[in-house]
Amino acid sequence: MKINYLSIIIFIMFFVASCNKYKFEEVKLEPFSPEYAAPLINSVFTTSDILEYGPDASLEIDENGVLNLVYEGTIFSFDVDDILKVGDGDMSEVLNYPNPGLPVPIQDTVAAEKVFTVDFEIEDIDNVQVHEMALLNGFMYLTMASDLAFTCKFTVTIPHATQNGQPFSYSVTLDPGETKQNTFYLADYVFDLTKEDLGYNQIRFQYEYIISYDPDIPAGTDDLNITASFRDITFDYVKGYFGQNTISLDIDTIEMSIFDNTLNGQFQFLDPILDITTTNSFGFPVEIDVTDFKSINLDNETETDLILEGITDAPFTIDYPTEIGDEAVMFNEFTNENSNIETILNNGTKKIIWGLDATSNPDGPGTSLNFISHKSTMDVHTKINLPLKGYAWAWVFNDTLGINIEEDNPDEVLKITLRVILDNGFPLDGIAQVYTTDSLYQITDSLFNSETVFLTSGILDADGIVVEPTRTITDIELTDKRIDHFLDARHLIVFIGMETHNGGPPDHQ
Repeated sequence: MKINYLSIIIFIMFFVASCNKYKFEEVKLEPFSPEYAAPLINSVFTTSDILEYGPDASLEIDENGVLNLVYEGTIFSFDVDDILKVGDGDMSEVLNYPNPGLPVPIQDTVAAEKVFTVDFEIEDIDNVQVHEMALLNGFMYLTMASDLAFTCKFTVTIPHATQNGQPFSYSVTLDPGETKQNTFYLADYVFDLTKEDLGYNQIRFQYEYIISYDPDIPAGTDDLNITASFRDITFDYVKGYFGQNTISLDIDTIEMSIFDNTLNGQFQFLDPILDITTTNSFGFPVEIDVTDFKSINLDNETETDLILEGITDAPFTIDYPTEIGDEAVMFNEFTNENSNIETILNNGTKKIIWGLDATSNPDGPGTSLNFISHKSTMDVHTKINLPLKGYAWAWVFNDTLGINIEEDNPDEVLKITLRVILDNGFPLDGIAQVYTTDSLYQITDSLFNSETVFLTSGILDADGIVVEPTRTITDIELTDKRIDHFLDARHLIVFIGMETHNGGPPDHQ
């Protein structure tokens, strides 16, 4: 069974000569004997003329010199914001100071605390258990309003929010009836959300206010109002357990319109390869369930399920890193041995459709904590490699060229001789014909006297690769009405039909 590689070009050149007064540019071209000769058209068919592969594909040459059509892209991807975000949050506390009713002034110290629950935005919120959170950006706005009748020194401490090992602490003096506000940038703070009796997701605030009590001052409402607002929080990393969250990715497609430039024909690829590379820098297991993966032939609407062993037959779990900053990479290669990739990539314009669900922690909490970095991503990248080798049959394409021959005295032209030179660098046998048309593209005649001229495949080596193009030279004489058709032509259509030596699909061999 001969394997052929489609990687070179077809080159077509026409020359025209006439008897008597045919007013072309006077260029002598041996071995023609008529009075005038001139180049007429130069038409070149290359692989790019035949293949139409769109922006998602490219042509590459492998180490064996074989041309490959490569489709690649990311079929799904998600990042931190798809899994976990820190929401804005507000905490308010009213601290009451009961009048001690003492007859002498004193410095009275009062302590209190408040536990604030962090709002995490995630689908499975009931199962989110964040133990540690390091912040990349974010702000805390503190507002302190005193309705006390006395001056006080107020201190707020977050004992388990540390920066460079030091806990957050802020002190301010408030006069009676005074309100003060301050903004704190929380970058580089690390919050331990499980300290002491805290479970998870919680921050402990501790307050201390020292009041300068004076019995001669009438008491007020005796309240101190505290508001802490968290805004625009982004984390550097978080550790904990992030629940079982399922991301259903929208159905996506890629259209493989490989031979849209051809008028007709079929091709059977041999040895296609599908590579799937999964990269994960989230610190937890993810289960992938392939809900759709099929090919649709746009020519006849036939659907074919894509079968990839270990991928489409059941949900599978992808690898994950064990240290923040690392990533786990899985690589799967599919050929005819473990998939039906060749079946779905044969003749016709195809559309590949896929849909995926991704579920975190499919087995629930594990023995080690999950982690997420602000750089965490997960993506599945595919690469379809189609070596341009296989079988081609009934393959037809053409090229239309404008032409406008001006002859002052066409009745004096007795004969026109055309020399057609065809250089075939494809590993395909073929036929060629050139048609003349009027200004409305209606065919008026064919240039070759016979139905077509035969093209011989380029010279192949033992591996089926073209090492040298073959040349076919045909002289055509036009007389009588055919001269008129040629001189009146406004366009020439170059028609090519090709197939591999043994022609037909593999089961035809």
